[in-house]
Amino acid sequence: MKKRKQCQYLLLIYSLFIIYCMFFAFNRLSGIDTYRFQLIPNKWPLRFPHILSIWLFDLGNIVAFIPFGVLLPKAFRLNFKTFIVSFLLMISSLELLQALTKLGAFDVNDIVANTLGALIGYLIYQKSLNKRSMLVSLGIMLSSIIGIMMSSELGTHFFEQSPGDIQSLSNFNEQNQHLPQTNAFESLTVLTEEITPTLNLYSSEDEMKEFNYTFEKMKDVIFYANICIEDDSNKARMVRISINQDVVYEANPTTAMLEMIELPLPEVQEINIQISGDAKLWDVGLAQLKYRWE
Repeated sequence: MKKRKQCQYLLLIYSLFIIYCMFFAFNRLSGIDTYRFQLIPNKWPLRFPHILSIWLFDLGNIVAFIPFGVLLPKAFRLNFKTFIVSFLLMISSLELLQALTKLGAFDVNDIVANTLGALIGYLIYQKSLNKRSMLVSLGIMLSSIIGIMMSSELGTHFFEQSPGDIQSLSNFNEQNQHLPQTNAFESLTVLTEEITPTLNLYSSEDEMKEFNYTFEKMKDVIFYANICIEDDSNKARMVRISINQDVVYEANPTTAMLEMIELPLPEVQEINIQISGDAKLWDVGLAQLKYRWE
């Protein structure tokens, strides 16, 4: 009975610490402007540390909830089913409260990661009931985290989409009969760099030109374009790219420039390009995201 009381006190103290981290730490009191809800998982819980800061954050989302897997069943003698339902209700309520108070977001990715941490804790609780060894607990925790990382890497490799071949925008029908150059390209020299287009070249020949493409809706695509000004002058130049009637890029440079844009888009049905002066665009195209087996 005494040990159960101790576990209950520890659980209360640790719960208050987690609540502080979720609602008050990390400059959360500055708040956000909108309610944010991520209801569909869109990332794997823990990949190998490609970017250390992101990896540490994802690791924290798992490790910080391991104690709940140990303390909850010890404090209240919960079986697995009751434990997991109780934890899911608790963490979902906290995530919802974060969103409603605009001190965070309701993020199902966090719920998945937090629950994995709690499951690791429950496994430690089960395996160490009759063993007072820190090595057993440490071994379970490390092997579980490594297993999650391996599963995330495999899942990323097989189930995340990657861009297919780039389709030249000039392959689609242009509405204004303004056609880009598609062969016999001359080299462009921009900021001492020599470039030769391979797909297409859009230029205005010192007047305003507008290229407008409409086609069947394409989903999950990446839009690519290279933009340049070849020399410094006070000549008026303008590049404006609109997709689905929303301006996604606009520039009015007066000096030489070279830029590549790569825009992920949930869907695209209309592309409009406006260009004037001696600005140029080249290798403008679309690549559809595909799974590895497609």
